[in-house]
Amino acid sequence: MTKDIMERYQGCYCANLRQISRAVTQYYEDVLKPTGLKVTQYTLLQYVKSVGACTMQQVSDGLGLERTTLVRNFRILQEKGLVEMISSTSSRSNFIQLTEQGLEVLEQAIPYWNQAQRFLEEECLSVEELTSLKAILQKLQKRLS
Repeated sequence: MTKDIMERYQGCYCANLRQISRAVTQYYEDVLKPTGLKVTQYTLLQYVKSVGACTMQQVSDGLGLERTTLVRNFRILQEKGLVEMISSTSSRSNFIQLTEQGLEVLEQAIPYWNQAQRFLEEECLSVEELTSLKAILQKLQKRLS
């Protein structure tokens, strides 16, 4: 690559955000590996645990993820026996809820997730930097949504 192209690439906000996103995701994936969960699966299980039985639309709205992505990910979690789909008699939507096994796997994963969080908090960025980063990312999300 020529110097001009490299400078443009390194100055590209999108490329930089995607690159760091991949690196952070890979770090969490490595830390969570003993649990058998991907970080996306952990996030979905934690969300369903926090809100209780919910529809795919509620998860989509709550996490800002596309339904097609959620369907694929919840299908995998269902095949692993970590969530179950419950038919609603009053609507066309199915409700997603954690199974006992899903709750157990999630509880086992929490210390690993905490380890990843601590690494970012103690080894990578200061509390002030993390607070600023979170505010900046939320501002971008709000503005771009």
